[in-house]
Amino acid sequence: MSEASKPKLNVMTAHEISHEILIRIALLFTQQQQQEQFCIAFATKIAIFNCNFLICIITFPFLHF
Repeated sequence: MSEASKPKLNVMTAHEISHEILIRIALLFTQQQQQEQFCIAFATKIAIFNCNFLICIITFPFLHF
């Protein structure tokens, strides 16, 4: 069997492997950041709603119809 006809194995070099790992870590990190931003936005919406709700409860007794 000549050298050219041998099937080539998909061998990743150490450099390629480290590059792949770095890309995956970066992707995980960005996904985590997006999740955190969503959580912060959600918490802010809840906080604003709670503030409005508290204001309504506090001001309701003072409203004279």
